[in-house]
Amino acid sequence: FVVGNTVMEHIFMGLSPAGMALAPFKPLTLFMEKTPVYIKNIKTFAAPCVAAYVGGDVLAGLLSSGLGSREGLNLFLDIGTNGEMALGGERGFACCAVASGPAFEGAGISCGMAGMPGAVKTVKWKENGFEMETIGGEEPRGLCGSGLISLLALMLELGAVDEGGRLLPPEEAPEKLHAWLSEDEKGNGCFHLTQDVYLSAGDVRQLQLAKAAVAAGIEVLMDELGTDAGDIDRLYIAGGFGSRLDVRAAADIGMLPQELADKAEVLGNSALSGAAMALLDMDSREELYRIQKKCRYIELSGDARFNRAFPAHMMFKEDELEWN
Repeated sequence: FVVGNTVMEHIFMGLSPAGMALAPFKPLTLFMEKTPVYIKNIKTFAAPCVAAYVGGDVLAGLLSSGLGSREGLNLFLDIGTNGEMALGGERGFACCAVASGPAFEGAGISCGMAGMPGAVKTVKWKENGFEMETIGGEEPRGLCGSGLISLLALMLELGAVDEGGRLLPPEEAPEKLHAWLSEDEKGNGCFHLTQDVYLSAGDVRQLQLAKAAVAAGIEVLMDELGTDAGDIDRLYIAGGFGSRLDVRAAADIGMLPQELADKAEVLGNSALSGAAMALLDMDSREELYRIQKKCRYIELSGDARFNRAFPAHMMFKEDELEWN
């Protein structure tokens, strides 16, 4: 039983994903036919998908987390290069996907790296200095996605980054931070955790774009269901990035509503768990198809609500972050 995003499922099952590269982003199939493909004489099924950018991995996560049959209003997030999300419960879900870019996976960042030993995952300010926690307890080699968010939240708190996202040079930043800041050729700051591990102004901008995309997607889902963050019962975060995410820090940079910071539950690899359930239990497999039929997909590329929300959520100033 194969679970993945819609493109990967197409490739695995020998189908062309070309139709999902351009508008109207139409896959050849959503794998609702329940028809097996024989790969090296192995009967293989692909999980149903919702749309081109909300695939079987999301549905498997909704299955394994039990959200498809749970009362109330719940937000499911799987954030990486794409951020897939679903808001709802037993009565159905509104779903969408945002292009958050590779920053949350450590790519495209000066000292970014995957969540491997030596990656900084949390940063705290302790008595006029920084305390870092790395994966595996090794010497810091770079910053993974969770470390980037933790560091950015702390830099905002300490005043190293202003409300518009500019990383300040030493002469404009608080005096206690001067030892960790240098200035680049454009007059922007460069923040050093160590001599070799640092965050540039360009890195902050990439994180700013990524967090704004996720926040705007959440806002569209809330608008679609006529609700707000205070009405959401629980936040469920899936995937490798989510397993190390400091939810409070993510809320502090404006990626998530503050109301959800204390309502979060980390699911881990919910797609793999859902795949195992569907493989071993026919009732669970049928539940996948039932969940798919309860999902309503919102294409954000032409959605005016997303186009309004995205620039608004670029800001870091607290009173500018209005979750409508």
